[in-house]
Amino acid sequence: MSDTNRLLSEKELAQMLGITTFMVRKMRTQKGLPFIRAGFRIFYREQSVRNWLNSQETRVS
Repeated sequence: MSDTNRLLSEKELAQMLGITTFMVRKMRTQKGLPFIRAGFRIFYREQSVRNWLNSQETRVS
């Protein structure tokens, strides 16, 4: 699995983005952050998160 295709836990994603796990959870439940459910565990594919973040970018003219 390539580095950008790796699966991240909520804690790992929060650390990568420099935010709290609460904020990651909020982005998933309220903003549509893509995730993978494996039983009771939640994972985030790094490339999917990067693509989602890019789609959320707002440009001010």
